[in-house]
Amino acid sequence: MILDKVAEAVTAKVAGYAILAGLLLLILLALSVTMNVRQWADHRAYVNGERDRLTAAAAKASAETSARIATAAGRDNTALLGQLREIADRAQRTRTVYRQAAARAPLAANCAPGQARLDAVNAGADK
Repeated sequence: MILDKVAEAVTAKVAGYAILAGLLLLILLALSVTMNVRQWADHRAYVNGERDRLTAAAAKASAETSARIATAAGRDNTALLGQLREIADRAQRTRTVYRQAAARAPLAANCAPGQARLDAVNAGADK
C-alpha cells in the first residue's frame, strides 16, 4: 500500500514534469516559428528593396544611354548626310564620265553578240 502511494506520487510527479516539458517544448516551437516567419519577412523586404534599387539603376542607365545616343545622333546624322551627298555627287560624276566615254567610242559592228544575234533572240529563234 505504501509502495502504491509512492508509485502514484512518483507517477504524478513524472506526469507533471512531462506536461511541463511538453508545454516548454511547445513554447519553444512557437518562438522558433515566430522567429523564422520574421526572418522570412525581413528577407522578403530586403529582396524587394534590392529589386527596386536594381530596377531604378537600370532605368537610370538606360536613360543616360538614350541621352548619349540622341546627342550623338544629331552630330552623326549631319556628318552622315554630308558623306551621303559626297557619294551621290561622285556617283553622278562617274555616271556622266561613263556616258561620255561610251558616246565617244561606239561599239564596232562586229562586236559580240552582234545585231543579227540580237534580232534572232528578240524574234525567239534561240528557243
